[in-house]
Amino acid sequence: MSENRQPARILVAEDEANLRLVLQKELQRMGHEVRVASDGEAALKLLEESNVDVLLTDINMPHMDGMELLRRVHQRPNPPEVVMLTGHATVESAIEAMKLGAYDYLSKPYRIAELDALVKQAAEKRRLRVDNARLRTLVERQTPMPEIVSVSDAMREVLRLVERVAPSDASVLITGESGTGKELIANAIHRLSRRNEGSFIDLNCAAIQESLLESELFGYEAGAFSGAKGRKLGLWELADDGTIFLDEVTELPSPLQSKLLRAIETNSFYRVGAVRKVQVNVRLVSATNRDVNEVTGDGRFRADLLYRINSFQINLPPLRERPEDIEPLTEHLLKRLAGTNVPEMTPETLAALKSYSWPGNVR
Repeated sequence: MSENRQPARILVAEDEANLRLVLQKELQRMGHEVRVASDGEAALKLLEESNVDVLLTDINMPHMDGMELLRRVHQRPNPPEVVMLTGHATVESAIEAMKLGAYDYLSKPYRIAELDALVKQAAEKRRLRVDNARLRTLVERQTPMPEIVSVSDAMREVLRLVERVAPSDASVLITGESGTGKELIANAIHRLSRRNEGSFIDLNCAAIQESLLESELFGYEAGAFSGAKGRKLGLWELADDGTIFLDEVTELPSPLQSKLLRAIETNSFYRVGAVRKVQVNVRLVSATNRDVNEVTGDGRFRADLLYRINSFQINLPPLRERPEDIEPLTEHLLKRLAGTNVPEMTPETLAALKSYSWPGNVR
């Protein structure tokens, strides 16, 4: 076995003694750990006793055939990948087994190179599945961010940055494409901060008419404009001692950018129509899907305001750049929609999901 290949733990379930012995010797020669069983019942007993990466099982066996063994195996936690061993007469059964969750099938007579490659691929898939489950458990136990489903190194680095910046009062700018989870990250920053007992207030700056944005953000006094019959507190004031999240902050119109800058610099602001300042203590988290250098370079967004809102920057990678997150995300969404009895995805389904570009990311 080559230096960069790990030995797999293999169980062979085959009722023909000679073939069972041949498979055992060939797999051991490849460097794998091999156990053997003469039927499905014996195989289940061995599975209870040991951790197996790959189960090679004949379809036609006495007492319990390979199809029933496959069903029983998939009722177990962290089951091995199952490869069906079949003669030409049972190829249709092998294909049916793949629909039930078998990894693949191998037709008799077996070619050693094909056996070697198939076992390697199946074992690697199982290791990745187990590692993903272990990492998900670790993330859920070690961070109060279980809603952020990820096992990729890129997102684990994002979570480390969140934990690093959250305890401070530094303003944070979250960048990334639409649908990458910017609001989830902003909420996590708030919940991990010293302000977590205060309010988390969010405002999408691109979703409100320009004429209404100032009064929405800073509030207004009675009589400030037609229809203003009483005082209304703005979101900035409601976030006092808490966190305000300005999504799509680079869409703010220029006049409001100036007022936001003053509010950040002085920790105070004027309600629309007011003559007295309101003092507040607010932590600002902002987000944008724009290139911040581009929007400041062409004058759409003030460079001095960017400096103020960008004490600490977190960039969220798009889903297409972290394909290892697709499987746990899919499982998470399926469980949320369908409950606990979610069938395992076939290799073909997973490959199709990973090859898609996901222009909307996790939306």
